[in-house]
Amino acid sequence: MKYIDAVRAFVNAKKASERRPKTIYGLYLTLEQDLGKYLGDRDLGDVKPADLDAWVAELVGRKYKPSSRRVFQTRAKEFFAWAVKHGDLVVSPAAALEAPKMDARVPKFLTPAQYMAIQAKAEQGGRDLMDVLTATGMRIGEFLLLRPEAVTDQGVLLDGRGKGRDYNYLPISPALRDWLRALPVSEHGPLFPGSLPTIINRMRHPSLAAGVPGVTAHSFRHTFAVWMLRAGQPLAVVKAWLGHKSQVTTEIYARLTNGNWEEERQALPARLTEWQPGFLGKGP
Repeated sequence: MKYIDAVRAFVNAKKASERRPKTIYGLYLTLEQDLGKYLGDRDLGDVKPADLDAWVAELVGRKYKPSSRRVFQTRAKEFFAWAVKHGDLVVSPAAALEAPKMDARVPKFLTPAQYMAIQAKAEQGGRDLMDVLTATGMRIGEFLLLRPEAVTDQGVLLDGRGKGRDYNYLPISPALRDWLRALPVSEHGPLFPGSLPTIINRMRHPSLAAGVPGVTAHSFRHTFAVWMLRAGQPLAVVKAWLGHKSQVTTEIYARLTNGNWEEERQALPARLTEWQPGFLGKGP
């Protein structure tokens, strides 16, 4: 069997398993458009570990960042493991691929003072977006998929496929639940209409105006995690809330809990602490 034919069978199998279109497209780009062009018209069984090592070296030469190379290598390992499982290979040539070392990065989060400075520069819609993201810790992709029917008495039903969640309920306070239910939206339309760039700009522009550069939509998720831990919430609770697969990921935030939270949190608006009582040390 040719390598390229095996890749196409693998991608079709992933489509049938209802993987997200973005994930399928990423597999196609890596395995067919990139690695496929490198290997050429090679038989699957002729692909050796040295071929993959040379491909990774080429990625380095093309100035791919370690994070991007890690994604490429993970996709290659997944494909070759699938080929072994289906009897097309005896041993995966990607089994010994070593993931590139990643620099330890400090998540970009906001102090309450920075948060309030940004809020002061934002219009009401922007403040609403920031408060919802910060009070819930949800990802921007989950936020954009919210529909009126997702708001239930049990919490918000999140569509987080591919990111550690699988239609999980995220608990929210009664105050936030009532506010979401009162939003003037169409029956099946998004709770927060607008394209991703538009929504991001409603947060980015006031951040720059407040002198707090580098803020992204994910910064508010980081902020949620740090504030919850500073308020004394258990690491396991924050891990479950964020939908992390590994506690190691959540532990990154535990290094950022210095400071006098009792004093800092006084700057937070009443609405935000009503929407997320966990910031006050109360049980979420």
